This record gives sequence, structure tokens and C-alpha cells, in this order.
Amino acid sequence: MSKEITGKTVKEFFSNGGLFQFEDCNPYSTHWFSVDVDFSHDECENDETQFDIRAYDMLELNELFEGFVKENNFKNVEITSITVVKCAPTEDGLYDDGDDED
Repeated sequence: MSKEITGKTVKEFFSNGGLFQFEDCNPYSTHWFSVDVDFSHDECENDETQFDIRAYDMLELNELFEGFVKENNFKNVEITSITVVKCAPTEDGLYDDGDDED
């Protein structure tokens, strides 16, 4: 049985062997990701937040997540997964729901 990969920061999660998981998303020929970060902290065992980043930009994701943790004053954070839930060729494409109506 393999050990679950976790990390206190995004950088540590990836350093420990964590990988982007992809959910209904083809990462090829894309430049932007919407990413869910699943994590635990003192106040909640299963929490989640989402960020929009340039594809595979782990440094940007790390900065965004660290700011989020600090802003919310979370303690003893442990990231359990990072999942790409939407891919797009442009940042605006992340917000396109396919409905052309204004």
C-alpha cells in the first residue's frame, strides 16, 4: 500500500511526488487551468479552494495558496490533492460556459 502524498505548501506537495490530477480536461494545447486544491487544517478535515493559473505554473499556485492560507489564518495545513477541473487556451476561456447569450 502506497503512502498518501501530502504537503504543507503547494511546493512541498509537488516536491513530495504529488502530481496534477485532471478531471474532464485535456491539458494539451492549453495555457490556463482552473485548479482545485483539497486540504485539511485545524478547523476542517476536508476543505477545498480553487484558483485560476497559467498551465503548470506551480510557483503561481504556491503563492496564491499561501496568501489564501495566511488571509484565512489557517493552521496546520496539509494539502491532499491538486486537481485541474478546467483547461482553456486563454484565461477568458476558463469562464466561458459555452452559452453565447449575454
